Amino acid sequence: MKKILALGEKIILRDGKEYTILPFTLEDMEWAMDKFSKINVEPIMINFYEEETRTILYEILTKILNYAHPDLSEEDIKKLIDLKIAKEILKIAIDISGYKMGGEEEEKK
Repeated sequence: MKKILALGEKIILRDGKEYTILPFTLEDMEWAMDKFSKINVEPIMINFYEEETRTILYEILTKILNYAHPDLSEEDIKKLIDLKIAKEILKIAIDISGYKMGGEEEEKK
């Protein structure tokens, strides 16, 4: 078995600072799977039409960034992230956590 460290990936937010995105824990992945089913990651602008999906999007982004940056509040995140960055953060978190969105093909081993 290979040893894998959960080092995460870096992303630069609107303040010009580098932030780390870490993989979801198993417990939080269970929470996130329910949330991901309620938003559209690709056409992220759709998520802003309804208050419920906006709230879910903010909850997910806050949880993702709070692993490595617990001092960031939801209000901070609203100011530091635009739609393009939000989409990138979601894709990174999904990828490094090993989660497959509906319709994705299984990787060949």
